[in-house]
Amino acid sequence: MRSVPWTLLTYAGNRGIGFIASIALARLLLPSDFGLIALANSVTLALNYLRDLGLAATIISRHDLSRHAQGTILTMIIGLSVALGLAGFALAPLIASLFHEADLTQVVRVFALTVCLGGFQGFGEAQLQKHLLFRERFIVLVGQAVVYAAVAVGLAAVTDLGVWCLVVGRVAMSVSGTILAFIYAAPYWVRPGWDTDEARDALHTSFGFLAQVLLYFIQNNSDYVIVGRFLSGTQVGLYYTAYRIAELPYSAISDPVSRVTFAAFSEMRGRGEDIRGAYLSVLRLVAVVSLPLGIVLSTAAEPFTLAVLGDKWVGMAGTLSILGLWASLYPVQNTASWLLNSSGAPGTLAKINGALYIPYVAGLVVAAKGPGIEAVAWVVVGYSLVSLGVVWLACRSRVGVRVADQVRAIWPAVVACVPAWLAGYAIAQLLQGEPWLSLLATSAACLASYLAVLALIDFPLVKRSVGQIARTFGR
Repeated sequence: MRSVPWTLLTYAGNRGIGFIASIALARLLLPSDFGLIALANSVTLALNYLRDLGLAATIISRHDLSRHAQGTILTMIIGLSVALGLAGFALAPLIASLFHEADLTQVVRVFALTVCLGGFQGFGEAQLQKHLLFRERFIVLVGQAVVYAAVAVGLAAVTDLGVWCLVVGRVAMSVSGTILAFIYAAPYWVRPGWDTDEARDALHTSFGFLAQVLLYFIQNNSDYVIVGRFLSGTQVGLYYTAYRIAELPYSAISDPVSRVTFAAFSEMRGRGEDIRGAYLSVLRLVAVVSLPLGIVLSTAAEPFTLAVLGDKWVGMAGTLSILGLWASLYPVQNTASWLLNSSGAPGTLAKINGALYIPYVAGLVVAAKGPGIEAVAWVVVGYSLVSLGVVWLACRSRVGVRVADQVRAIWPAVVACVPAWLAGYAIAQLLQGEPWLSLLATSAACLASYLAVLALIDFPLVKRSVGQIARTFGR
């Protein structure tokens, strides 16, 4: 509970700084510049997922690793980071040809070089998370976000470098993150080493995590790739920006909480404790807080786009409105997924993602070739809904948490979201032509309706949620 405020502050600081920087950059640069970055990000993220083979999650979940075994893992992570970064550099022309974007070659090459630096930072972050040292992790991640914002926005404001403002900012962020991770490496130094038996043992655990994160990456970037393949660079930029904004409830609430619960539930499981009650409590609180945020994004999409980003981004509003619904679903899905990981079954989640991937991609292709990015957004919403149901079934099988109990935990928040969406939509339609007034009034109407209906349905839930939040922040 003491760790949660630091993870929330980390994401509030990291994403908040990034969000403000993105708004400033959106006004200074073009949607096509963000389209190039979205495609390059897809390549870089793939390399970053591969670079540790799931070993970072192994460090967190295994409490029996010696210092020497951790040194072996560090050696593997650094070696893979360098090898994959150089491979990405060499393959950049082929990647640019695939997307028919000649300017993508140099962007991918620079991003690939940052992968070489990422191994040590990734290992250091895993160590900090394992030992619940989230204050130090806050310094590392928020520090590099500040560097990125200062460099990228500064260059965009005083130069005409276009997309290279974003590229140089990313390089500065990677270098500063590596330096800060080196400074705050904790709670003890781990020196690179090697032992074949220890490497084999660590890889045996990590492959389930590797399969899971690779499928996660492929699924979460298939929409970018397919939109980039069938639509214009501007459409990619509009979709990418809408998706990044819709990630905010997940990034600000669900992921910070899950980083703590993954480590804590893993340790509880190692002690033979029952984690079902704690999981349902976390699931309930995540739903109560995150669901209305997605509804606000959905109903206030158009006034938000016009007021914050400007007229040139108006084509994003419909997509953001749909992805706002996904923003409500995804934090709940993520919370259940990390319960599976903490139960010692990362391979289960990988199998679920693999089974759902082919119909998901088929839906994305049909949507991109036909209606466009709004139809792609609906496919993402449908996939998350189906995935949530399957993950809940897996939680019942692996952990013994009944699906009915999981539904019951989030049901009051779901019901309260319906009148909240209707109220927000009505206000947004009524105040068209006044972006800032519409944005503020729509957000207020959504949240007020949500809280009123939630209190009417289950007032003790509201009191318990407030109490949990107060205890988490030590009040």
